Amino acid sequence: SSAGCPLLVGEAVLGLLFVDFCAPHRFTNDELQTILMFASQAAVAIKNARQYEDIKKAYQETEKARRRLDIVAVISQAVRSTLDFDRVLDTLLNELGKVIDAPDRGILLYEEASDELVIHPSSTYCMDSDKKHITRTPVSRGITGWVARERKSSNVPDVTKDPRYLKRISTTRSELAVPIVHGDELIGVINLESPTPAAFDEEDAMLLQAIADQVAIAIQNARRYHELEQAKDALAATEAVAWMGLFGSSWAHGVTQKTSAVRNYLTVLADHIPQDREAQELLTEIEEAVKAIQGIPIVQRLPSEPRMTAALDLDAALRKQAQHWCRSRPAIELDFDLRCGGIRTHIDEGWLDIALEKLINNALKAMPNGGHLEVASIFRGRKAEVTITDSGQGISEKVRPYFLKERIPPEFSGSSGTGIGALIAQYIFRAFGGDLELLWSEPGRGTTLRVTLPATP
Repeated sequence: SSAGCPLLVGEAVLGLLFVDFCAPHRFTNDELQTILMFASQAAVAIKNARQYEDIKKAYQETEKARRRLDIVAVISQAVRSTLDFDRVLDTLLNELGKVIDAPDRGILLYEEASDELVIHPSSTYCMDSDKKHITRTPVSRGITGWVARERKSSNVPDVTKDPRYLKRISTTRSELAVPIVHGDELIGVINLESPTPAAFDEEDAMLLQAIADQVAIAIQNARRYHELEQAKDALAATEAVAWMGLFGSSWAHGVTQKTSAVRNYLTVLADHIPQDREAQELLTEIEEAVKAIQGIPIVQRLPSEPRMTAALDLDAALRKQAQHWCRSRPAIELDFDLRCGGIRTHIDEGWLDIALEKLINNALKAMPNGGHLEVASIFRGRKAEVTITDSGQGISEKVRPYFLKERIPPEFSGSSGTGIGALIAQYIFRAFGGDLELLWSEPGRGTTLRVTLPATP
């Protein structure tokens, strides 16, 4: 037997309530009234619960929309208030993490010479599935490459089912990427990845595209200001090189005085030591060594503008310098990935040695207890690129805005130094038509610097 009644609130039917017996049963009026009472209470409870969920959902959507508007406003303000492009991107990725649940967020900038996307240091990922540092993605590969080629956004709910996906992070399941375009010019791609399948919706894509438009404006502003900014950034290095020249001149004067005194002593000694052949040969060797010391150029002048000089075997210079400075650090694991065999770089060897000494010693200082240092080179688009990667303490968030831009303030520098050494190296490379830039750094995991120099086969 069975008794049933509708769950009513006013004239709205929310469902049905049934009371069943597995044996014959005649329901009394009291039983039927009890069923009706429970049905009435259940209907009211269901309606209240549904209203609560509707209100909660509306509030969440309103709050989410408000936060989305806030991030667009924050990015817009950053674009208007600063010409520091790196700071804009730092702000962008930090704010994105507040409104879109994407642990892995990246900015990839397009490099026309190599037809590749270069991962900006602000990105929260720079590792592939094998835990190796990566800095580039070919435009011909991956979802981000497709977005760059087609100038269209892509929202992939499950990357394991998308043949375009280029595995970078083993836990990624969904990916959202939008192009950064200014007019007809491709600037780059904003990319979000999540371990949750179908983590991104249409609103996320619209928000990301709106932000990409703001980023395009920021990049254009930064590029217009680039020449003045570059000149400002070089001031500290110029001052340091000037001091090097001053002290170098003083050192050269002192060396000349002392070596001249040694030659005078040799003349006196020649009259007081045995006149046998072996003794005279030793005197001659000492004098030749002193002359060689006097002939060493203590100070060189940097070219006043980028110029081509005598060609230099870059790979040989890199191997020599890295091995020399790591010789006293047996706890350092040194690796080479040198692919510029037969490539000649146009820079004075003396200045290259000075710049490399600054960079390699900075890397060693970041690994006081040992670690891994990799020096790599590759020939790309008429330029030789050198990357120096260490597994050291990395560059802190407080120091990063100053690194390779100006002297690091004492309150932030600590044991990491003033950053003048890296500025000197940058200034030297720029003097020969190249550059030095930070590719990647993460506190406690290491740093990658990239040197570019004009080169020919």
